[in-house]
This record gives sequence, structure tokens and C-alpha cells, in this order.
Amino acid sequence: MEKTISNKKGLFSSPFLKTRITSANVKFKEIALGYLLGPFGGMLTSSIFVTYLNTYWTDVLHLSESAMEFLSIFPLLSAILIAIGNFVVGFIVDRTRTSQGKARPYILLAGALIAISSVLMFLIPSGNQTLMLAWIAVSYIIYYSVAYPLYSVANNLMVPLSTRNEKQRSLLSSVNGIAGTAAMSFGSIVMPIVVPFFNNDKTVWLIYMSVMAAVSLIFVTLQYYFTRERITEESINLNIKEEKVSLLKQTKALITNKYWGLVMLFFFIFQFVGTMQNFSMAYYCNYILGSYQDGFTQSVLGMVTGIPFAAAVLFVWPLTNKIGIKNSILYGLIVSAAGCLVAFINPYSWVTVVIGLFLKCLGAAPASYVIYALIADVLDNVEAQNGFRCDGLSVSVVGIIMSVLQSICQGIFNGMLNAAGYLAPTIDPVTGNVVAYTQNSATNNVFIWCYIGFMMIGYVVCALLIIPVDVEKHTENDHKIILERQKAAVLAAGGEWIEPAERMRIEQEKAEIEAEENRIAELKAYCEKKGLSFEEQEAKYQAKKNKNKK
Repeated sequence: MEKTISNKKGLFSSPFLKTRITSANVKFKEIALGYLLGPFGGMLTSSIFVTYLNTYWTDVLHLSESAMEFLSIFPLLSAILIAIGNFVVGFIVDRTRTSQGKARPYILLAGALIAISSVLMFLIPSGNQTLMLAWIAVSYIIYYSVAYPLYSVANNLMVPLSTRNEKQRSLLSSVNGIAGTAAMSFGSIVMPIVVPFFNNDKTVWLIYMSVMAAVSLIFVTLQYYFTRERITEESINLNIKEEKVSLLKQTKALITNKYWGLVMLFFFIFQFVGTMQNFSMAYYCNYILGSYQDGFTQSVLGMVTGIPFAAAVLFVWPLTNKIGIKNSILYGLIVSAAGCLVAFINPYSWVTVVIGLFLKCLGAAPASYVIYALIADVLDNVEAQNGFRCDGLSVSVVGIIMSVLQSICQGIFNGMLNAAGYLAPTIDPVTGNVVAYTQNSATNNVFIWCYIGFMMIGYVVCALLIIPVDVEKHTENDHKIILERQKAAVLAAGGEWIEPAERMRIEQEKAEIEAEENRIAELKAYCEKKGLSFEEQEAKYQAKKNKNKK
């Protein structure tokens, strides 16, 4: 029998670690802190690495040609460890049961590991190049095969585990997508403004990344406290004995589902072309559209791409509610592919590039924002067909795709740079200024294809893949099947069946009573310590509460 990691009465039963979300339905505080601010912090350092880690390697460390050859091969080899790391994390998460859920505890742990490993990535010793490469390799593996997979798998599970309410789930997926976009925009808008002031100085980079690591840790901690796994709580609160499903059985359930493979392939291609664009953005702005670290081109381009993503907040969720998740993604990708074509026609022209990228980002917003809601629908469909959930395994595959692609794309991009003959900038020994070189046509073509060309082709392929994914038409029936199965399990165990809406209402009332009792106890302790009148302080609290209600 496979072992389940249980902590129902252990560490995570402590009041200090309990979720601060008690409502049955998703409300503003959970949306803002748990699905916007928290994931933004979790993905913040990753967004900087995608945009600037390679630039840091090539332009700040001034590694030799042989060292750069190593950095073309190493990311590809590390993909194996990263894939294993994501798989192991998914396996562990899927078998974890605590009073605070199965994914949320790992968000808290991942926050600390991400902060530590992010600093290590820039704490590279000087002098011995072999030691530098070894440090790069070790810190890279710690971040991408341990810390980030731990966060990524847990974070990606939060939308599927948050609620079965389709509209609330789509909203959370949209907000989570906004958080990821905001994190990437930070790397493409804010970073280009501040990086020129670093003057390629390692010490300044280290200080800056230490601050970013601290911000990340704070925000991820907020995400832990202001989220709730309502679906995980279903089986815990109903005392349903869960079958320990083997990995082979879960794999069979996923690959035999007609939607799962299509969605995973879609996700792979969509992430691949996006990652290649992120890696090449700084180079494209430095050598194709602008001048080296001019502090202007990349920021403006980042805003041009960020504005349509921000504007999409106003229409993506209503659009998906009206025409469905699949259709909103499909029509958006058609617009995106057309936008890429416009930019690709003349990649040196500000006019065509700005128009093209604006259309590209506007059209890509639905896929970026609601893809996890679509994955959640697929996982519900798998559960309805098989009688068990495959969250951990499925999301570990998503994590493998996202994390491994970072390394694969980085290796491919560095290999293309080396093959094309990229010339890294140097430091003028007299002035101390950075001196950048004009790149040859082959290198410029690498920048253009990685930034625009691959994405244009990839979006067409993604549009074709999403057409047959009509899982939404089964959602209502899937939820009915799952509910009937839960009811049968409760009655078979001799329990009393309570409808989910009523059960959530009772749980919320209980949580509110408990929260009020804790508040009164804390206020009494505070008044006793400070020598204040409890009755007077309580009267002030109630007066303020009534005023806020009005």
C-alpha cells in the first residue's frame, strides 16, 4: 500500500498556521492576497531569471568561450534533474493530507527555498572560472529542480483545489494569470530601467536580488495564509476514506482521457514559444530595435506588451463566461498569430513591432489567464470518469513543462548564440563604461526568430490543438457524478449526507464563531496586559464594526 503523508493533528493544526480564509465562497481578500499578490511574489525571481539571468552570464561574468559552451550544454542536461524534481514534488503533494490541505503547506516551504536559492544564484565567487561554473550549476539546480518546482506544483494546484464553482474558478485562474503577467512585466519594464545603473557590477546585482528575494518570501507567505483548499476539505470533512491510487493507474487515467493530452501539448507549445521570447527580449531590444541597455527600448516594449494584458482584465473573465474558455482562447490565438505576422514583416520598425505585439498580447491574454481553469475542468472530467483525482501527477507534468522548458530554451538559445557568433560586450579599461559590439546578420536573425518568429508559428499550432477540447460541455454532468459518488461513500460509511451548499454554510458559521471567540480571548489578554477595561475596548470595537457596516 502506498503511504500517505498525513499531518491532520500535527504542525499544520496549529492556530498560527491556519488559513485566514473562512468564507465558503471566494471573496476579495482571497483573490487579492492569495491569487494576485502571492503568486506575483512567487514568480518574481523567476521572471527576472528568464529575462536577465542569461544576460548576467554573458555580459556581467565575462565567461570564456569554453565556459559559454558549457552553459549551452548544462541547462539541457539539468533538464533531467528538473523533470525528476517536479515529478517527485507532484508525487509527494498528491499523497499529503493536512488540515490545511495538500498543496498549501508546500507553498510556505517553497517561499523560503526560493528566497535562499535566488540569492545563491548571484553569490558567485570571482577568480577561478571552474569554481564559478560549479557554483552556477549547483545554485541553478537547487532553484530549478527543488525550490521552484515545489512552488510551481503547489501554486498550479490552487485553482483546481480552490472551489468547484465554475465562475469563481475562472476568476481565480484569470487573477493567477494576471499575477504571472505582472511578474513577467516587472522583468521587462522595471528591470530595463534599473539595470543600466548596475553598470554590469556583480555586487550591485547581488544586493538587488537579495531585496527581490525578501519581497518574494513576504508575498508567498501571504499566499499561504490567504488561500483555502475547499475541494481537499471535502474528503477530509466528509471522512471519506480515499483510495491510494497507484502511479500507473493515475497515468493510465490521464493518458486515456481524450482532453488531457491535447491540453498538455497545447501548454507545452504555448510555454515554449513564450519562454524563447522572454530569453531573447533583452538581446532583441539591445541589438535590433534599440541600442545596448539604453534604458528605454525594453521598458517601452514591456509597457506596449503589458498594457493589452492589463486591459484584458476587463474582458477575459466576462468573455469566458459568455462564449466559454475554449472559444475565448481559440479566437485570441488567431488574433495573436496575426499580430506576430505584422511584427515579423519588419522587425526593425517601431511601428510594425508595436502594433504587432499589441495585438499578440491582447489575443494571448485568454490563454494566459484561464488555462488553469481549463486544466481544472479536465481534471474534474478525469475524476468523473475514474472515481479518483490525479491532481498531483497532472500538475507535476505542468511543472515539468514549465521548469524544463526554462533549461531547454536557455540551452537552445545559448547554442544558437554561440553558433551565430555572438559578441559579448566588454568594459573599457580607461572609462570603465560598457562597450557593446555590432552583431552579425546571423546573430540578429537568432534574436528576431526567437523573439517573434517561433511565437507566430507556435500560436497557429496551439489554435489547431484547442479546437477539439470541448470539455466544458461535460462540466455540469461531471460535477453531478462526483457529488453522487461522494454521497454514496458517506451513506455507505453510515454517515449523514448534507448538501455541499448547506455544509459549507455550517462550516463557515462554525469558523466565524471560532474566529470571534479567538478575537475576544486575544482582546481580554491584551486588556489585562495593558491594564485596560475590556468592556470599553469591546464597545469601541463594536462601534467601529457597525460604522464600517454602514
